[in-house]
Amino acid sequence: MDGEFKPFTFRSPRIVFKRNAWKDLPRICGEFGKQGMLVTGTTVMAKSGVYPALMGDLKAQGMVVREIVREGREPTVREVDSIASAARAECVDWILGIGGGSALDLAKAAAGLARNEGSAGVYQEGKDLAKEGIPFVAVPTTAGTGSEITNNAVLINEQRRVKLSIRGDKMLARAAVLDPVLTRSMNPQVTSHTGLDALTQAIEAYVSKAANPLSDLLAEKAIEAIWGSLYGAFTNGNDLNAREQMLYGSLLSALAFSNAKLGAVHGFAHPIGALHDIPHGLVCGALLPHVMRFNLAGNIHEVTRKYGWIGRKMIGKGARESLSDADLASTAINSIIDLLESMRLPTRLAGLGLKPADIPAIVEQTKGSSLQNNPRETSKDSLEKLLRDSL
Repeated sequence: MDGEFKPFTFRSPRIVFKRNAWKDLPRICGEFGKQGMLVTGTTVMAKSGVYPALMGDLKAQGMVVREIVREGREPTVREVDSIASAARAECVDWILGIGGGSALDLAKAAAGLARNEGSAGVYQEGKDLAKEGIPFVAVPTTAGTGSEITNNAVLINEQRRVKLSIRGDKMLARAAVLDPVLTRSMNPQVTSHTGLDALTQAIEAYVSKAANPLSDLLAEKAIEAIWGSLYGAFTNGNDLNAREQMLYGSLLSALAFSNAKLGAVHGFAHPIGALHDIPHGLVCGALLPHVMRFNLAGNIHEVTRKYGWIGRKMIGKGARESLSDADLASTAINSIIDLLESMRLPTRLAGLGLKPADIPAIVEQTKGSSLQNNPRETSKDSLEKLLRDSL
């Protein structure tokens, strides 16, 4: 590597990754005490195939567990405040989140706020958590959001009609337990949406301004794992090898972006999701090729080189060495469009129902670290043009 070595700090929870890892949860939760709270969704209860056995094992260990079962909607500030207040009042020792990103973000935020004062809405405005939250154990049942690894939770603020994060290392999970068996309950639609979120996270982390040598290694491995398994998991949800590779790729993408930040796709995706109630991963997939094309047009050497690396991996052994990084970068973009079409997903924002009149409100809400770390500089005019070009 030429030039001065780029310094970095790396954060991560304890990670347990194996098939049937759910059986370890009573022991892991028991490390923190006997009084617990479990936050999950109706899908996990109905389709995971392990929920009754898990609850039986927890109770057999003498644990008292309050269950909070919710529909699969995105978490709100009001919901977090309610659960944090209950955890405080009941002197809960730990909170276990099992589910997709929404359930994990809700459990994580509630655990973080349980020993801190004030509403989650205040922390969305940038207030720091003063104290460590109560122990949070994260169990993802989707392969995409990476919420089990990150130090932030994305919440809908219904009063302000915005979708913003609260963040801080005091919110990190004490343990992230990843079990590919639990991801088989995802239907093809959820598989594609969450998988595209994971792929976007890996690619954005790879070219982020905050990327570092370790996050680059993780992003590369994540891209390889996800690209090699997403379509297989989409077409055959019972293929446990594909599910395992997707969960592994999602984990690596989360480790990458939680340390290297994201880019303009995620900068746009949060306001689009909040304003138009469109699934996050679906927005990411439709935007990804267009943001990549925008970044590539910036003629930034490192971006072209890294997109070229992605293109070479997507082509595989048939990649001709004579192709330039710019040609391979274009191949990567076209390959992602082909993947979207193969899963019958929109490749443009118009396919999600967005119209030109929606653009000003989206741009107004597009801000934060994701935009700041996009490799090509942006402005209000360039963001509006990017969205118009994406329609």
